[in-house]
Amino acid sequence: MSSKNLPLAQLAYVVAVLVGILIYYMYNAEIRAHLFASGGSEGLTAWIPIPLLAIALFFLSAVCIFLSIPAAPLFYLAFGFFFGAYEGMFLAGLATTAGSVAAFCFFRRAIPQNAALRSVEIKNVFMTLLLLRSSPWLPNPLITLFCSAVDVGIGMVALTTFLGTLPLIAIYTIAAGRLYGHLDASILYSTDVVAAFFLLGVISLVGFLQPVKIALQSLKAIQAGIAEEKPTPPVESAPAGHSL
Repeated sequence: MSSKNLPLAQLAYVVAVLVGILIYYMYNAEIRAHLFASGGSEGLTAWIPIPLLAIALFFLSAVCIFLSIPAAPLFYLAFGFFFGAYEGMFLAGLATTAGSVAAFCFFRRAIPQNAALRSVEIKNVFMTLLLLRSSPWLPNPLITLFCSAVDVGIGMVALTTFLGTLPLIAIYTIAAGRLYGHLDASILYSTDVVAAFFLLGVISLVGFLQPVKIALQSLKAIQAGIAEEKPTPPVESAPAGHSL
């Protein structure tokens, strides 16, 4: 991607994100109603072959992840509902990884890199990213943006995304895989699912230590730079012949 095309690519990406989020919130209820109106996972797959359904869900999920559209939980439920808890978890993990890696590559090229951030050394980068990806509180696009800002390789991004998101995805797919009738969102409020979300959220908080530390260091560096740029007021000398 040449430097001349970067502003156009950035604008197109922002527009696509805004349009995608708008469509999602406008038709979220209708999408769920039509997707699961068959009364069971066998209803939709009766007239859409399973391979085509898997490809369609995989592609749409990856595109939504790439465009930062907050529809990932809906796709996780759909994967678990149609393909079972563990097959759905695997497919959803691959789709999430594909979308996140594509977004990482785009951010790395389209967003100007900060030399200070790129030079920051992250301790236990694998475990940090693994915990961040497993968090039910932190949006996936922010983690991808963080990876593109610091010096993290694409292989590390792909591996930690796939492994880190599996526990969170498993909560959705296992809950949806238990159903044989209509998919009811109330399954996410059952005691075991809420407990799993809470436990995963508490464990994942450990991953926030490194990003918070980096953010504080960056703020201190900015503050020090501003202090150095402030001009020192000139010292007035006393007139000749007068004592101080």
